[in-house]
Amino acid sequence: MFDKILIVSAVFDEIKFILKHLEKDESIIKNAMIIEKGKIAGRNTDILVSGPGILNAVHSLTVYLENNEKPDLIIQTGCAGGFSQKNISLGDIGIASRETYLHLGVENPENRVIPSPLPFSLTKGRSISNVFETNEKINLEIFDIIKTKTNYNTDIYPFLTVSEVTSTKERAGILFENYDAGMENMEGAGSAYVSFLYEIPFVEVRSASNETGERDKFKWDFHKAFSNSCDCLFNILKNI
Repeated sequence: MFDKILIVSAVFDEIKFILKHLEKDESIIKNAMIIEKGKIAGRNTDILVSGPGILNAVHSLTVYLENNEKPDLIIQTGCAGGFSQKNISLGDIGIASRETYLHLGVENPENRVIPSPLPFSLTKGRSISNVFETNEKINLEIFDIIKTKTNYNTDIYPFLTVSEVTSTKERAGILFENYDAGMENMEGAGSAYVSFLYEIPFVEVRSASNETGERDKFKWDFHKAFSNSCDCLFNILKNI
């Protein structure tokens, strides 16, 4: 079904554990992005390291899609902050049912954290603002693969993309109350929007490295998040 898959991450460490499975054909370093081309589990697989944040995600993915063969599926991956209100533990795997870009809208004088929706669409002829749906059918396939082929806790729920990391539990509570999000990240909505424009199926699979709103880095576990998400990716590539 998927002859070619593109994996997108923000930083190199997020995909370093999957690279050991890559039969590499080519490496490209251009501006702030890295592209690794080859095969994983016999499947044509490109890996794009975009750089952190929504600006890098949109730029790098657009440049990639304008200069390479169109993939059949785009998978955004990496670490994320997990909302404790969803009972997310460090290392758990989240699959995005949709992505919402928090910092796109109109200032809301009654709630300075949560903006009001834009009064217009981002694209001509289509009604779309700051919420981007992922591919439901593929989400369910990925969920089944992770549940049956690994031992990780996983679920499907909304993700929230931010341009500033949430640093207090009070703000995290407000965000959860309004968006029912399971994970917070800084790139997903950008990649989802570009995938929408290019009409390519998009999914997002991340692992929790920290609790959203927790700023004590001694309580974060990047290694577990990177390792778990890459292990899930390998199983997805083998079985989807």
